[in-house]
Amino acid sequence: MVHELRISEVSKQAGVSTDLLRYLESKGFVEPKWIQLKQRTVRDYPEDQVELIKAIAQYINEGFKHDIAFEKAKSHVSNPKLL
Repeated sequence: MVHELRISEVSKQAGVSTDLLRYLESKGFVEPKWIQLKQRTVRDYPEDQVELIKAIAQYINEGFKHDIAFEKAKSHVSNPKLL
C-alpha cells in the first residue's frame, strides 16, 4: 500500500503553508483525494501531487506568479529533464 500524505505533512515536505495548499486546491492546481477518517473527511495527497506542489513552490520562490508557476511545474513534472 502506498502511503499518501495529509495536508500538514505535505506542507512540511514542500516548505509551503497549508493556506497556500488550500489556495492551490481552490484554483484547481492540485487535487487531493478526500478520505473519511472516523468523524471527519481529510485531504490525502498522492505522491504525484506532492511532486507537483514541490515544483510549484520552487517556481513561486523564484518569483513566478501562482498561475505561471503551476504551468511551469506541470510541464516540469510531466517532462522531467534527464541528467
